[in-house]
Amino acid sequence: MGELKKIGVDELENVFDLALYAFNAAGTEKRKERLNILMTHSDNYGYFENDLLASQVLATKFQVNFYGAVYGMAGIGYVASYPEYRGIGSISKIMSALLKELAQKNVPLAYLAPFSYPFYRQYGFEQLFEQAEYTIAAADWPSVRKQPGQLVRVDFTHAEEAMQIIYKSMPENQRGGLIRAAWWWSYAYGSQEVNQFALYKNELGECTGYLIYQSTRECFSIKEWGYLNQESFYALVGFIGSHAGSSMKFSLTTSFGGSNLAYLMPSPVAEVVVKPYMMGRIVSVEAFIQAYPFRKGLAEEYELVIEDAYVASNQGSWLLHISADGVGKLSKTSTATTSFKDKGKISGTIQHMTQFFMGYKKPSELYFFGKIFGDVTAIEAIEERIVTDRPLLEDYF
Repeated sequence: MGELKKIGVDELENVFDLALYAFNAAGTEKRKERLNILMTHSDNYGYFENDLLASQVLATKFQVNFYGAVYGMAGIGYVASYPEYRGIGSISKIMSALLKELAQKNVPLAYLAPFSYPFYRQYGFEQLFEQAEYTIAAADWPSVRKQPGQLVRVDFTHAEEAMQIIYKSMPENQRGGLIRAAWWWSYAYGSQEVNQFALYKNELGECTGYLIYQSTRECFSIKEWGYLNQESFYALVGFIGSHAGSSMKFSLTTSFGGSNLAYLMPSPVAEVVVKPYMMGRIVSVEAFIQAYPFRKGLAEEYELVIEDAYVASNQGSWLLHISADGVGKLSKTSTATTSFKDKGKISGTIQHMTQFFMGYKKPSELYFFGKIFGDVTAIEAIEERIVTDRPLLEDYF
């Protein structure tokens, strides 16, 4: 009989061995050290058969900035099972226990990188983020004027503080992006030896731009850039372009919010591929709505009917009150109205309610394609009160 339990870093060797086998990865001490750091900042779940670790899931503790609302978020990763234990429902048992515990702790959100979108939809996750991959021949990179400040190459230690300040100041990173803790900056960027760093300082000596990159003869890869104004943006563009003689092409992979940047090239010949990226779900509907940044308007009420097979506390009919100053409040109703078209009623699965409230898809679009149902007048009205810009996420876990 299998046993599900929370595990700590004392199980590091077993978790590491399972991960290596499941992901067909090479074992190194560096990789093990990184896993140790991740487990230290995560709730770790293991499913054991005959006292042997058969399956595992890590839920890393993050926070995200959603238009000024700070939400707790569980980053789901290291989902793995040995092949002989697949098909026995161990991952489903872990996910059920994990989501139940997160809901009890009032954690509003969970994100994950799927190996299969259909697989994770059964747990209430849905596509929430997209990425754009740009590939530009070095000769086609734009030429820009030199800026008055100074571009300096530095190591991670000297770049970290400035990068933190710039990153959290950028509006693009406040659409569901991570509030990066110091340990995550070090884990995700500082510990990668191939990463190089550059800072732009204006004439006053203030850091207003940063670049994380990797450079080879074949490709100059922009891992991430941040800038606070036009001057720092042009400075970074100029610095990247100065590598045209040493790299044959430039590449950039970044979150996609609906705008293709290829039009900025002298000739729009950049290869641009938009791909689905990570999934997400609302875990605690009450905690999510309580801090949600509704737009100001008239005081309004809606009935939300939510289907959630894995978090029972979300399931059912809710009365949503939005005050004139944009404060939302949910209260559970004992019975739902009888018709899905009743006035003020909006119904759907937790997956599509997540896309709805996070801004990935507009309610009117979800309604048109039959993903949510209800009173079309209410659906059009609530669209005026919620976020409708796509969420953006630069990180991976």
